[in-house]
Amino acid sequence: MAEFITLDSYLAKIQVELKGTKEQLKDIPPEVRFEFAVDILQIIAEDIDEGTIDGFGSRVFVPRAIEKTFTDKKLKFTLSEGDDAEKGYSMKEPKLPEHYLDLSKEDWYAYQENYGTSEEKKLVLFIKAAYEDLRKKYREVYLLRNERFFKFHRFSDAKAMEPDFVLFLTEKESERRIVYQLFIEPKGSHLLEGERWKEEFLQQIEQESQMNVLHENLEYKLIGLPFYNKSERERIFKDAFAAF
Repeated sequence: MAEFITLDSYLAKIQVELKGTKEQLKDIPPEVRFEFAVDILQIIAEDIDEGTIDGFGSRVFVPRAIEKTFTDKKLKFTLSEGDDAEKGYSMKEPKLPEHYLDLSKEDWYAYQENYGTSEEKKLVLFIKAAYEDLRKKYREVYLLRNERFFKFHRFSDAKAMEPDFVLFLTEKESERRIVYQLFIEPKGSHLLEGERWKEEFLQQIEQESQMNVLHENLEYKLIGLPFYNKSERERIFKDAFAAF
């Protein structure tokens, strides 16, 4: 472990460039430095895993109660300083007015706020626009943000990913109670190509997943949607979303 941290052939020569105001860079708190280190090590871990197959992800999905999966969690954010970066800002007080939404008044969103990126805020607004049409067909419509509450492991090599959102839809008219779970990943334009494997994996879930369900009158349908990106991929996403 010490060699991995201190040797030039591993971490010692890695340089991190930080951008911000003079006041922000003058005295960076230890907890923020720690978050930077964790983020960097996660990127390195993905690079190490690339091309290495040491396991396989299970195709069997087992039901788990929402209250046992989505628990209380204290979130920490470093405010983004880019031209339109929204991470760390609420939708009630966004950097750009176009991302405004008072989520405390929206009973379909499971939280009081969304502090996500620009694309994540745009996705929430997309669901807001689609909500009335969804309610005509579905008895329940809920959007949950996955703040590292659960992860999937790719079937081929167990490489992990954490879909950003889950949209729950419960059909009104059906002999069996059918619950759709749509896994959604908003993605910035700069990440579309490098993380294409996540999109491909999400779209495998509907065809290849197996459900371990004990309730005779309850049916789950698991569906991974294409990446959401308003400027480059919204039409592709809309076409897939139109099925619901």
